Amino acid sequence: MSKDILRCENCQYYNYDSSTGTSECNQYDNMTEDEIEKYYTNGEFGCPYCKVYEF
Repeated sequence: MSKDILRCENCQYYNYDSSTGTSECNQYDNMTEDEIEKYYTNGEFGCPYCKVYEF
């Protein structure tokens, strides 16, 4: 699997509430501050905690 698919929007741990416009990551507590900034805040590809839904 290519790393470009490993983004928050594709991850089963990512929750987006369209009624409030907020999102959260259920792996947030396991991430370092650098990982949170890089993957969750900045939206970079390749999060090591990302688990993509299988189709």
